[in-house]
Amino acid sequence: MTKKSTTTRSSATRHSTSSPLTRSARCSPLCAGRVKKVLIAGYSLDARGDRALMPHVLAALSQAELNSRIQAPSLTDGSNIRSLTTPSHIRELAEKAGWRLTEEDGVHHPPELPDGKWEVEVVLSEEYAGRISSEPDERRRRFAESLVGAVRAT
Repeated sequence: MTKKSTTTRSSATRHSTSSPLTRSARCSPLCAGRVKKVLIAGYSLDARGDRALMPHVLAALSQAELNSRIQAPSLTDGSNIRSLTTPSHIRELAEKAGWRLTEEDGVHHPPELPDGKWEVEVVLSEEYAGRISSEPDERRRRFAESLVGAVRAT
């Protein structure tokens, strides 16, 4: 499932924070007043009522957990997810950057799109297993292994 939010620029004073969204908003043409609406889309991890989405959700969590520890990800295992955020966090960052939410909607991921399959294949790959086995922190390694096991079991 994909969450998308459409926001319009507000007259609010921009807050001075170090969030990536705020930094990019201050430095982009969005701030020049030429852009009136922004569409933000992100994967929401919402699998309510559809068990078939669980492998994708678990694979996304696994990749985010493993990849979140890399400063400048240059991954060769096909990982697509670097970190996770929630729709409410995206809204919060946008509001702090001076944008006002005018519409929010969820879009269901059609079964024929292969994104979930790709994410699962990455997590079950030998290269991904190698990355996990090279994790020096045993607790994190065990957690990563548990997430892969959960993906396998679904």
